[in-house]
Amino acid sequence: MHLDYMERTRVPNDECFPITGLENLISLLGRLKTHEFQESNVGETSDHEVPGLAIRSISSKNTRHGSDLSDLRRSLDEAKLCMAAMNEFRDRLERRIRFLRKECIPLILQDGIKNLPDELLSHIFEAGHGMTVGWTFTKAVSQVSRRFRQVSLRTPLLWTRIFAYYTADQIEGFLSLSGRMDLDISTQPYGSERLAYLRRFLPHLNRWTTLRHLDEATARLMRDIGFTDLPRLEALHHHCTNDPISWSLFRVNGYNIFPDPICYSRLTSFEFAVNGHGRIFDTESFAQAVYSMKSLRQLSLTINDCTSANIKVETTHDLHSVPIDALHVAVKGRTSYALVDSFYVSLSFLSASTVHFTLVDVRYAPDEDNTPLEFYYASESELMFPYGSVINVTTLGIEERFDPNVHPGLLVWLVEDCKIAHTINFDTTRGVIYMSFRRRI
Repeated sequence: MHLDYMERTRVPNDECFPITGLENLISLLGRLKTHEFQESNVGETSDHEVPGLAIRSISSKNTRHGSDLSDLRRSLDEAKLCMAAMNEFRDRLERRIRFLRKECIPLILQDGIKNLPDELLSHIFEAGHGMTVGWTFTKAVSQVSRRFRQVSLRTPLLWTRIFAYYTADQIEGFLSLSGRMDLDISTQPYGSERLAYLRRFLPHLNRWTTLRHLDEATARLMRDIGFTDLPRLEALHHHCTNDPISWSLFRVNGYNIFPDPICYSRLTSFEFAVNGHGRIFDTESFAQAVYSMKSLRQLSLTINDCTSANIKVETTHDLHSVPIDALHVAVKGRTSYALVDSFYVSLSFLSASTVHFTLVDVRYAPDEDNTPLEFYYASESELMFPYGSVINVTTLGIEERFDPNVHPGLLVWLVEDCKIAHTINFDTTRGVIYMSFRRRI
């Protein structure tokens, strides 16, 4: 039984070499065990159990004789041999410990999961569902084991995301398994069965809280069949230019819109993504749209690989006159400063409690020679753009000339330009650690 266990837990090793000096080390350990470590003084030369050596003290007068030098050298060689064997044995033992730990982890995890109550396992599934998109996670956990499948089938949240490419049976199954939970509906990808797909949700319109990938054709079709009363809809991912203002959307608190923004006074959260591909963006209209969102508390702006814009932007609102909770601005790719600056100017009326400013993979824009610090300034106000009580600056994978590490005065300029800032944090990828700034209040 013992040999079988050792064989099963043997560390894989293609190089099985004997340990030199192992027998000597075993003899030394045997002496230590016999004498209970009482005679293992540093002054001893060796022991009678080690072949050819006798007990002798270094402090002995006999060590002055030439014959003793040879014994001392032999004893020294013996000690070195034991030390080398012990080091080799320790290395192999460490490898074995690492191997056994690796082998134990799945078994410990399996044993721990077996002892988890189903209710707690269901909560873990819900947490995993919240950290993912689509239904890949749901599919994965429902196929691990019979128990996982049973628990997943009794966890309604896992079955609340429904996509247009599901079969009719899958849709009915998801609607049934989701119970009365809020539904996250997607109308993409589109197909000829769009009308039949939408009609399956007729009894469940009061459960819609998220609607994704809404395009012109789907919005028109929903109006035609009377799907305009969505009293519990909270998030709308909108891909069309027509404003669904005529719909009954009483609880909507956010749009994710590309590429054209719309005005909506009840919005509390707004995400806007600008991508390149030769478009010319009207940033002044964008500013008016944002300004009309009287309930806005969080704004997210992503500018990716853009070089063209309507740069004739004039703001008619007072600088930093409209408070919001959070402003997220991310500049990515080959984006020109002219476009970035037009957005800065259009948003200069905002005063955020927390600003998250991120530069990601910023590169040279065609026909433009930007300086690094321009990406931190709004030209019209001549003030640094990140303006808030808490400012978080992150740079990820950008060219060296855009990195704030190249300009150690950046923190000083931020402090001077932003009087309301009490905390400024830098997070860069070049290994230089900035001390976070905290203003005394």
